[in-house]
Amino acid sequence: MKKIVCPICSDEGEFSFISKNHYEIYCCKNINCKHYFLPDPQKGQGIHLRNDDLTIESDKNLKEFGDRNKRLLKLFLKKIPRSKKYKFLDFGSGCAHISRTFKTSLKKKAKIYCLEANQKCRKFYPQWDLIPVNNLDAIEEKIDLVYMIEVIEHLKNPRETLLNLKKVMDKNSLLFLSTPPGYNDEKLTNAYDNPTHIHFFTPQSLNNLLTSIGFKKLSFGSFSEMYPLKRKQSIVKEIIYKFKVFVKKTLIKNKGKSIKKKYPFHLVGFTKLDI
Repeated sequence: MKKIVCPICSDEGEFSFISKNHYEIYCCKNINCKHYFLPDPQKGQGIHLRNDDLTIESDKNLKEFGDRNKRLLKLFLKKIPRSKKYKFLDFGSGCAHISRTFKTSLKKKAKIYCLEANQKCRKFYPQWDLIPVNNLDAIEEKIDLVYMIEVIEHLKNPRETLLNLKKVMDKNSLLFLSTPPGYNDEKLTNAYDNPTHIHFFTPQSLNNLLTSIGFKKLSFGSFSEMYPLKRKQSIVKEIIYKFKVFVKKTLIKNKGKSIKKKYPFHLVGFTKLDI
């Protein structure tokens, strides 16, 4: 039988469960990693399909997330050094509703690059004054802020991607990451809902990846800016429900003993190069 190796720490992986999308999910046996992953993703499996008319999809997302995006921008601007002209990279930009909001707010004060694996998306970006790039080599300057929002779980080789990302970063550059967490129970996370997800990170595995290639540990946080205000109440209820399920099942496993674990709805945080 072929040995399954964890793509994050290179330790041995073992079968965990069959997901709702009928994928075999494996888990790293290293207790300091516990990364969940698909052992043999196919080419293009992580690419999210888009509406043929990206403007329709982008406009729809703006209606739901426009105000959220403005709050997210305020958060980012508090974290990065003030500049006469910001340089952003939207990594995995998709329909670019986030970058559209940023560009509308900052106008000429921001140059925003959009990198997207789905080639159909790139032709739409210039109409919103966003700069499409095919790869990181096309960017010939250092970026102030890179945001990878719900992207890293789609990457076939996140290690190689983040290594390449370092080319456009310096000691002042900031990287913002978010991803749904991996567990061996699908009820505790929405990570397994999307069939284009390849990796299901734990806090340990994500920081193992980052620190092994020269980034600082992610400073995980709970950011309300990630969620639209009109959905905040329902999201909170969902988090509470999932947390209760998680606690109940863990208590059963621990024969009723109290625990101090918390369920994160997303793994979210900032990091930078460790230099």
